[in-house]
Amino acid sequence: MSDAITEGVIKTTSVDELLKIEDINTVVISVSNHVHKEVVIKAAKAGKNIICEKPAAMSVAEYDEMISVVKDSEVLFTVHEQRRFDEDFRTAKEVYDQKTLGNVFTVQSMLYGINGNMHDWHVFKKYGGGMLYDWGVHLID
Repeated sequence: MSDAITEGVIKTTSVDELLKIEDINTVVISVSNHVHKEVVIKAAKAGKNIICEKPAAMSVAEYDEMISVVKDSEVLFTVHEQRRFDEDFRTAKEVYDQKTLGNVFTVQSMLYGINGNMHDWHVFKKYGGGMLYDWGVHLID
């Protein structure tokens, strides 16, 4: 990669190096799901505001621990749920809210990918909690 292309771009090889940069006030946590807690806690303790990819944590206990550190650190924290802004999701919500179809009792939403899974690593609980946990949060949200 040419230095001209990356001129002015700060490059680090670790989360710890990144979090030491004082000019950075907000970080986007987009590591694998099972590492969210560790990185969110480090970022909060470093005084960084946080936008965390979903699912934020692998359990309620992990999430509670993260929120406790976030509050103690007095930083801002939010979970990134970008699908709620997708046109198809917004249209479905509008149809539901306006009762365009009457009372809706069931909604079926499907995702397709390799062997019925969006990505192979999503099926392993230790990495992402499975398809419902990783992708299902979009559909439930």
